[in-house]
Amino acid sequence: SERLLGEHYKDDPDAPDQLLFYKVMSQEKSVYELLNDALGCLVVNGFDDRHNPITFELTYAQSDHDFKIDKIHTYYHESANEFL
Repeated sequence: SERLLGEHYKDDPDAPDQLLFYKVMSQEKSVYELLNDALGCLVVNGFDDRHNPITFELTYAQSDHDFKIDKIHTYYHESANEFL
């Protein structure tokens, strides 16, 4: 969404990197999703290429007729016991 990337994100050379966050995760452990009429949330737990536990939490907001990523949170954990 424009809120996440900025109003002129199409002109920002760093914008694609912000959307490639998922390349950090090399192994997926679990996925949780919640969706209602206006909002959605996706949580992906897994491990990076050094087998460190990591979680991505994405919030989606409805925009016209589809959903766009509105927020991205990345959590680096001490152990997999901390997965969301």
